[in-house]
Amino acid sequence: MNMNELGLSNNIEEAAQMLVVENKESAKMYLEIQMSIYGVPTTEVLLSKVEIRNTMAKKNFEMMQEIPNFKENAANADKELEKTKLSLSYTGHFESENK
Repeated sequence: MNMNELGLSNNIEEAAQMLVVENKESAKMYLEIQMSIYGVPTTEVLLSKVEIRNTMAKKNFEMMQEIPNFKENAANADKELEKTKLSLSYTGHFESENK
């Protein structure tokens, strides 16, 4: 897939950050990119990895708030978790939880 044709960076991590999840197709694309980045076979494993990353980023920030990088990492981890959950809801992975 050529990310430039979609207006995204060819750097896969930058493309994931830039991608706007607004429908089922963009959600599927986001999940595919994230699964590739994390090297995981299923969305369940992906969600687990993203949740772990989010928790660790927050703990690092809590321990060392004076380091600007940790604040940025924690904010990015929050955004990633929100986007992952949104993508999973668009693709129907959270349907049973919403009923």
